Amino acid sequence: TLPRLLTVADEVVCPAPQRWFGSVGAWYHDFAQTTDDEVTALLAGPVPPAPDPPPPNREVEADDGAWYTRRILPYRTQDTQVAGVVITFADISERKTAERAIEAARSYSDSIINTLRQPLVVLDEELNVISASLSFYSTFSVEPEQAVGRQLDAVDEGRLDITALRGLLDRLRN
Repeated sequence: TLPRLLTVADEVVCPAPQRWFGSVGAWYHDFAQTTDDEVTALLAGPVPPAPDPPPPNREVEADDGAWYTRRILPYRTQDTQVAGVVITFADISERKTAERAIEAARSYSDSIINTLRQPLVVLDEELNVISASLSFYSTFSVEPEQAVGRQLDAVDEGRLDITALRGLLDRLRN
């Protein structure tokens, strides 16, 4: 209910108060990531109808460590006037956990690669450079920005396009 919402929210903006306020499945008590400017901008109507882009989604972390995508959209009447806002939260905790695990694994593999004395380059299935050892960058006088994401034989404006290397890469491509 609106009285219950008032006990957990700093301020409730309701152009047309409803008898019941709630959400499917859960109540959210921390709206700290929603700025006054965002809410005011949505309520400043009239807002042009879609396809104007909505406010950006924002990833927020709850006190208990769960992660949510917060989305704010205007609630429009039939004549496209803004009558309020709808704030939704979608749980993305599993995705954030997976992202952290991938980043940790990547950091770990990079630390191993960077201990090698011989030049080493890691390629994807299209033979684009994913990463390389510090000795690779040093030996070939190439910066990571010049190599990562490019095909190996195109790195440094083709300086690594060596006949023997090209033959090996051609065999790998086939």
